[in-house]
Amino acid sequence: MFEKQKAIIYSVIIPTYNRSSSLLRLLTSLENISFPRNRWEIVVVDNNSTDDTRIKVKEYWKVNDINISYVYEKRLSFTVARRTGAEHARGDILVYIDDDVSVGKEWLKSIEEGFLNNNIGMVGGPIKPKYEEKPPKWVTEMNGIWLSLFDLGNHIQDVERIPGPNLSIKKKVLDELGGFPPDTIGVESEGKSEVIEKIYVGPGDWGLCQKVRSAGYRIIYHPKAIVYHHIPPIRLTREWWKSRFRGEGSCLVIYEQYEKKFGRIMIFLKIMYSLLEFLKSLIILSITKVLGIKKKEINIFWVIFSLSKAKAWLVMLFKPSLASELWEMGLSGVSSNQIKQSDRFIRFLR
Repeated sequence: MFEKQKAIIYSVIIPTYNRSSSLLRLLTSLENISFPRNRWEIVVVDNNSTDDTRIKVKEYWKVNDINISYVYEKRLSFTVARRTGAEHARGDILVYIDDDVSVGKEWLKSIEEGFLNNNIGMVGGPIKPKYEEKPPKWVTEMNGIWLSLFDLGNHIQDVERIPGPNLSIKKKVLDELGGFPPDTIGVESEGKSEVIEKIYVGPGDWGLCQKVRSAGYRIIYHPKAIVYHHIPPIRLTREWWKSRFRGEGSCLVIYEQYEKKFGRIMIFLKIMYSLLEFLKSLIILSITKVLGIKKKEINIFWVIFSLSKAKAWLVMLFKPSLASELWEMGLSGVSSNQIKQSDRFIRFLR
């Protein structure tokens, strides 16, 4: 770990894995924000990267008059990386952003404005797309939330949720609530394969938002706290979207089984219900295609989503404790070898 010591209030936490070029683009955008440099820091959490991430951050650190820390976290888990960032942060406000975004000039200033009101626990803002190539029409017709896009207009307002790529929270609130729930285990291949290796195991930032509101804190959306999500070509492919919907479907099952601890009889009923959902979505899709009807909520991805839920419940039938095991792995992290040597039940969820 290396760092420059200065008094700060805001800690910009960036979990990263094998995206040194994207990370450098983000760091460069942070140089240009209109906010006093002695009031914020950057904490880069390298989640077991195998590329030149450490070298790039160190080079950046040497030539820029900015508060920056580099922390290596070998346990693969988004939740662990976020927690490690919080542990090394010196600010009262933890500003979480993803490594594949860049920020607007008024971004941090607007986050500060969002926290000026009473009883604010969390602040976020728009996440706008920057496609690396022109997206196909079917992508733009999908709900942008699947690409972590978010835009509620031009007014400051109370909201129920803020997406993780642009999420700020008071450190004392995060500590009070016990941190982020599990999110994902493993990492996304980002074009090196058509398959996404990571497993979605919990509600992550959405779950944290629920905890914040349940504790009586407000969540604020500020329209000028803008980040731009850089979307690579792999995320404009049907293979990526299928993988995403498969992951989200199995995640719902893992979360429900972790919460409810169903026995095998109830799990069997869940399998039957999920299969009916799958058949219903398949029939509706077939009818709409014949009739030439197009709707966002009716497409092959939702068919895959329903099927993935049925498959996940089938896995739980044979191993009901798997959900709790995955939840704990999400909280504690795993090594690269553990991911590669994961048992057949976990591989079946991918």
